[in-house]
Amino acid sequence: AAKIRFINVKMGVTTGWGGGGRLINIIGKTKSLRILGASEVLTGQQAYDIGYADLIAEKGETISKSRDFLDPYIYFSSPKKGESDTERKRNSVKAVRGMKAIIAKANDSGTQRNYIRFEHALFNSLWGREENLNAISKAQSERNNQKKKTFCSYRCI
Repeated sequence: AAKIRFINVKMGVTTGWGGGGRLINIIGKTKSLRILGASEVLTGQQAYDIGYADLIAEKGETISKSRDFLDPYIYFSSPKKGESDTERKRNSVKAVRGMKAIIAKANDSGTQRNYIRFEHALFNSLWGREENLNAISKAQSERNNQKKKTFCSYRCI
């Protein structure tokens, strides 16, 4: 099952390239603080429920679910029974791209750029410092110990 987790605080750093601000734009400040500040693990369903994920696909459904999700962006109307994709009327690619550019530009204001600079500076002030280096060392040690525990030679049953 899919899971997502922002481990920045566990590693002694913040988000650094605008991810914190983008997350706030998607799910709001309160939920972002919980997810980023507490390094909360989200299941796919939880990510969907709070608006972070657009859809959930079970094993084997990825392509069909993705097609269903993208269909309204590509085609003018829902498919009619027996109608092939080549027979369906398509949306204007230029118009869809234009709408996407408008939405992207709305989050690319001077305020947003200043925020990204702030986030990057804050990240840089923490990266490579004692807490960050200790967290990296601890994670590497745990990973090495986990490999030792799970190593299996040809004699394993």
